[in-house]
Amino acid sequence: MLRALLNSALDIAEMGIATPEEVDKTWSVATGMLGPFTIMDLIGLDVVLSVEKLWYQETGDPRDKPHKILVEKVKKGELGLKTGKGFYTYDKK
Repeated sequence: MLRALLNSALDIAEMGIATPEEVDKTWSVATGMLGPFTIMDLIGLDVVLSVEKLWYQETGDPRDKPHKILVEKVKKGELGLKTGKGFYTYDKK
């Protein structure tokens, strides 16, 4: 279920329907829980991407190809909380 949530959030952001911040705020207000982009930053975008690559390798389904926004962030070294920047920027203190 988590994978479906994260991928739906990435779809929404890539399609330009809403920003990561808007998705997270909406999710948090509706559920009282952390939003999907915050969750990805906490997990580590490199870890999320690794899971997505393995899933795609297993299924071969073009719909399972890792999202460009995720690939680009990892290429830039923006891995989330552990690097101080992902979908959000974190104070490294």
